Amino acid sequence: MKKIAVVTGAASGIGAAIARALSKQLYDLVLVGRNVEALSAAAGDIKSQTPECQVLCQQADLTNAEDREAILDCFVAEGY
Repeated sequence: MKKIAVVTGAASGIGAAIARALSKQLYDLVLVGRNVEALSAAAGDIKSQTPECQVLCQQADLTNAEDREAILDCFVAEGY
């Protein structure tokens, strides 16, 4: 079974550290945060260190209901 983790606040700090740790355990990741440039940078870092992991970025503000629904739509579109 494929291991998948959704990490919020993944652009920096604790969220980014959690994402890196999960990638080393070969989780596929959905990185969620407000800053798309920082998310992309975090994803690039993870992919370079653990190329066998799939990493998807989703820009979202979790205080916004439409953004939370967009995360679910992203899962469906990507086949999770």
